[in-house]
Amino acid sequence: MKAVLPFFLLLAGCTASWSRSSPDVWQSLQFEALGVIAGTQACGSISLEFGFCRSDNLEVPSSKTAALSDSCRGQPVSYLAKYGVSRQDLRDRKAAADALTNLFLTPPFGGSLLGLDDRTKLKTIHDRDQALRFYRPSVNGLNPQIVEQSKWVAICAHALFARRIVGQYLARTSAKALSNDKELATHAWLLLQHSDFDPRYQLQMSKWFGSVDIQHMRRHSAYLFDRAMVGLNKPQRFGTQLRCERGTRGPFPVEDENGMDQRRILLGLAPMKEHLLSFPRPCPPRQSQS
Repeated sequence: MKAVLPFFLLLAGCTASWSRSSPDVWQSLQFEALGVIAGTQACGSISLEFGFCRSDNLEVPSSKTAALSDSCRGQPVSYLAKYGVSRQDLRDRKAAADALTNLFLTPPFGGSLLGLDDRTKLKTIHDRDQALRFYRPSVNGLNPQIVEQSKWVAICAHALFARRIVGQYLARTSAKALSNDKELATHAWLLLQHSDFDPRYQLQMSKWFGSVDIQHMRRHSAYLFDRAMVGLNKPQRFGTQLRCERGTRGPFPVEDENGMDQRRILLGLAPMKEHLLSFPRPCPPRQSQS
């Protein structure tokens, strides 16, 4: 076990300076994420630069008050750090890191983004995001909390990488140009939607998408606005962001709730009651309180 962490940290250190000038910075973050999972130390230089390993509750909004996707505000590292005291915990963390290593060797993770055109690059990053979020590692007797937090360490590292790449792309194009490629617009939007560590940027990009009066762009704008508002612990507008409370799914707080369905219909979204009835995933079972 002792040989594992230095190996990952060595890889991270060797790639740190190179990655800052390369769109493959994910490779460095990946090595550091695996090192965090496999060992007990928090992070290295790249993750510190990106804010990936922060657990000091100094983020704005603070991790204590943010209502949405707290897992990308530093908590994955601090949660995972609660484990690792016993030999079994360390073995479980190593097994979780090994499972993620195997995942990273498969498409769409394998291969470099260098030389890809913007459309292919964003599609690849989008597919990586989805592959990580829908990744269901086999627990096989491992501590399920270690497995879940290990997954979120990787998700958050990738989200920071994705935010950099999609931000660079959108800075050199226009909302009008992007609107002409609906699939590309959707890939860019989803990566911004998952940039929960930066709700103010999500709010800025909501205005950017909304500057084009085309339904799919207005819809992306609405989702980004709601995501940012919930992340800032403020009421959303369209009810796009849902939560489970006491086993029942419903929207986070909404401003002018009586007018919500009308706003949703203008976006081509179903009224809330209809939407909740057709929602594909049930609420997860309630965890027993210790």
